[in-house]
Amino acid sequence: MTPFAAYIPVGPDQGEITRTVDLIDSLCAYEPMVSWIVIVDDSHTYRNLEQYIKVPSSCKLHILPHPRKGDNANILGGLCAANLVAFSHIERRTNSEFVLKLDTDALVIAPFAQKVKSKFELEPRAGIVGLLGDSCNRAVCSHSCDKLVVEMLHRARDIARYSDANISDVKSKIGILQNKTDGQARRFIELCEQISMISAADFNGEHCQGGAYAVSSKLINRLFKRGLLEDPLFWLDVPFGEDRMMAGQSPYKGVSFITLQALD
Repeated sequence: MTPFAAYIPVGPDQGEITRTVDLIDSLCAYEPMVSWIVIVDDSHTYRNLEQYIKVPSSCKLHILPHPRKGDNANILGGLCAANLVAFSHIERRTNSEFVLKLDTDALVIAPFAQKVKSKFELEPRAGIVGLLGDSCNRAVCSHSCDKLVVEMLHRARDIARYSDANISDVKSKIGILQNKTDGQARRFIELCEQISMISAADFNGEHCQGGAYAVSSKLINRLFKRGLLEDPLFWLDVPFGEDRMMAGQSPYKGVSFITLQALD
């Protein structure tokens, strides 16, 4: 048996609950020995999701509230924050060999745990196993490269250099900060520092599709030890999704970003 955790971010829409139930039913049908299912509920009110979700007796269900509590409507930044909430919890509360991240519109259609474990064993420096590209068709190899994200990361590194400078001087040099309060400007610079810290210098924007991918326990452990899971709310304002964020993290932490077009 391969002990692994599944993580699902659940949005505030009521339809998300139905999709989550269907997803977990499919997951447990093909991998009934899943050890942990972790849900991050992005609702501003408590919804008692436990009443809808049934898991095998051998599986522990953990439902965590999203720390933004309904504030800040940025969907992409909310997904980044949810990832860090889930990974921090999984690192502290489980001994999973890997974490499978699933969107609520995904479905599991075959067993996978042993195959994913084998891929990580075959590539011990791999941080992520998933679909590299925009199509599930194995005959098509279209890589997902987000040039906008790369440009933003380079800009973030430039701004992060001002972290020790006088805030008034910084605001005069960076156009987007000129109408911000000193506190807002300082927080933005801190966010740029955080982004720069987790992003590999040679990151080219290549990433797995965000709907479903596996993350190695080694990568999560390194992020945890270096304090990069401590403040998920830092990520609420970023203009890119968690799949880009995870791709940027993988190489920087000494764990190669290795994706596989499909599991053989």
